[in-house]
Amino acid sequence: MALQTLLLNASRNGSGVGKIFVDFSIDGPVYISTEHLVAVSVVLGLITVLTLLGNAFVIAAILLTKKLRKASNYLIMSLAVSDLMIACFVMPISAVNEVFFSAEHGMANIQHP
Repeated sequence: MALQTLLLNASRNGSGVGKIFVDFSIDGPVYISTEHLVAVSVVLGLITVLTLLGNAFVIAAILLTKKLRKASNYLIMSLAVSDLMIACFVMPISAVNEVFFSAEHGMANIQHP
């Protein structure tokens, strides 16, 4: 038996629906609700979207305002561009990994009973 076995705990009589049963075999079973997974997904999604918007506004402000076109602001813009790339390529993959494949939240090996 693997160290963590994940089972969807949805019985026929309706008790336990919406909970994910996680058996770590050492600490005993842990129940993680679907609402918790949704909340984590929404929070990580909001952080990603706000990061995208904030850095896009910084880049747009520097490019569109002549007073802001100085060497120091170009350094800030380069940081905003790198943050924007992180928000586009790294954060979505990390969010999916955190929600679906994390041992703590665990949905990696769901088996339907």
